[in-house]
Amino acid sequence: MRKNAALFPCKNDGKLLETAMQKALTDYCQTHPVLFHRFYDTHAARNWLPAQPGDFLLVVQGRAILIECKSTITGAHLNKLARGNAAQIGKHKLWLRAGGLSRYVYLNIQTNELILVDGRNITDKKAIIPTLFSGTLACMSDLVHVLATII
Repeated sequence: MRKNAALFPCKNDGKLLETAMQKALTDYCQTHPVLFHRFYDTHAARNWLPAQPGDFLLVVQGRAILIECKSTITGAHLNKLARGNAAQIGKHKLWLRAGGLSRYVYLNIQTNELILVDGRNITDKKAIIPTLFSGTLACMSDLVHVLATII
């Protein structure tokens, strides 16, 4: 049995956060001149697709923002969650080096804490990460607005 299964019977596969992000981006695109694309999940495609660089791509004022969504039910630190996929971190670093923007959206399901951080601040250490936005899952539309305006 999973640790904390009684407290959190749902499986944390990231879909809660990704679905909320997609809905908020769809709503935002209807009233603002932005474009987004959701990358297909490699695991959902049963490994038919190569590993994707992130979960979403958002284009705002000619700037492309690579977005990775991470969630936890155990309170794991964002750096630890990001380190779990070294290839993806490498792709974000290449993206940054090429002049793109990288953002991580983190949801702690236990506390309902939602934060947005600059991908340049994801490191190998458990350090305090400066946040661009902090709120709850109910504030997802506000987070998207911040994503689209801080470029």
